[in-house]
Amino acid sequence: MTEAAVLINSIASLLGSVAWPIAIFSVVWLLRKQIVDLLGRVENLNVGDKSIKFRQAAISALNDAVDHLAESQEAASAPVMAAPLDEALAELIEDDPREAILRQWDRVQRALVSLAGRQDLDIDLRSMHRTARVLTNEQLISDELGAALEELYKSCKYARRVYEFDLPREIVEGYVRATNDAIRALKAA
Repeated sequence: MTEAAVLINSIASLLGSVAWPIAIFSVVWLLRKQIVDLLGRVENLNVGDKSIKFRQAAISALNDAVDHLAESQEAASAPVMAAPLDEALAELIEDDPREAILRQWDRVQRALVSLAGRQDLDIDLRSMHRTARVLTNEQLISDELGAALEELYKSCKYARRVYEFDLPREIVEGYVRATNDAIRALKAA
């Protein structure tokens, strides 16, 4: 076989071996928005003998956040306020619990930005883990408050991604109260 024939065979073999991966990648890339929307509707994911229940994960994250908040230094120094929820927020929880969670998380983000601005820090709200680490490394918040913020963010991500939002009212109220506690702690920091 001549060198040219060997080269042509090598190129054909290479193209044949990468054609399917490129085709699959292209289809996934073209349908990425539809795939993300579809994944947002998934409530359970089973892989082998492992199973993830997203609704339960959101509830667990909220419970973990409440526990972390209770253990935080900020909660110990902040006045305890078991104030009732204001009427507009209580109505929003009743009418659109998903929106109540999203609005509360926006308030938390504004408190984070305010705290970072007061300290001339650069934070990235796209990663709550990094944001919490920056604030704890600067000793502006406790590790527990940082962990609580990460857990509250997990619950917010559930609210953003799920197609049919069905968390019980008491869970949503708990989220709102926990975010109010976190906001008070961030303002005091």
